[in-house]
Amino acid sequence: MKYDAMFNLNFDDIHPESSTIGTDCGGDKEKGVFKYFKKIWKIYPDVKITLFITANWIDRANIRGLTYYLNRILGRKYTKKWELDTFRIDKFTGWCKWLNRFENFETANHGLYHHREINPHSAEFQDMSYEECLFRLKESEKIFENSGLKHVKGFRAPGWGISDGLFEALKGLNYDFIACSADTTTKISKHARSNGAGIKNAPLIYPSYHKGLINIPQNWDIMKSDVKRALEIVKCNGLISAKGHIAHVYDRELTGNGLNQESFENIMALLEELENYNIEYLTMKEIANKYKRT
Repeated sequence: MKYDAMFNLNFDDIHPESSTIGTDCGGDKEKGVFKYFKKIWKIYPDVKITLFITANWIDRANIRGLTYYLNRILGRKYTKKWELDTFRIDKFTGWCKWLNRFENFETANHGLYHHREINPHSAEFQDMSYEECLFRLKESEKIFENSGLKHVKGFRAPGWGISDGLFEALKGLNYDFIACSADTTTKISKHARSNGAGIKNAPLIYPSYHKGLINIPQNWDIMKSDVKRALEIVKCNGLISAKGHIAHVYDRELTGNGLNQESFENIMALLEELENYNIEYLTMKEIANKYKRT
């Protein structure tokens, strides 16, 4: 069957944190942000979602005092203290079993901690050596295995932080894909290229090989992009890769493209328009497999 375009919906920063602890990053289940996934699937059951999960999320400060907020307001540097092992997914096996019940979705690796000790704190793998990347990837895989959560050999770098060592480690561990090229503003064309996350000449609307891995781009923002942009991708028979964060606000900061009522309605408007075309709905793993065969 000939399709007009491919479509994938993908989200970062999923972990078991709930609103009773801090922010709902999936921990509230259907009572929280996952209600939007169920609403999408109720009308568009073929839509497939890729969730990038951090194995042992610690990118959250545990002390909030007057000095902390004053420094934030004045733009001064401040020191965060980090919680360890609070959201290790193998401590939430019930949550993992609940996730496993869903169809038309996959989970992939979004780092061990989503954190490093120097700025930018969220860019866990930025400029990291091969040995350290390998260690963190292996540790995250152990946690995934112990959790019982179904997952694929795919990776998106936290905070877009990458290194040559990261690519070598991912190849050595036989990862199928990386999602490290994001560009939701460049005008769409078959010849467009993106510099997203430091990746030069990465195709904006097609998967590509980069340093031995299939790189799957993200080119449609769930909050800021419009239907017209997606239809330009359809004209090129490309991939609409709709990207967002699971939380709209985290650590009192806007993520910019979090999942809330506004971004949900934007996604639904796009899916309604795509009914007029023959769209192939795929997970990123399926996209990587499809690309390998071409």
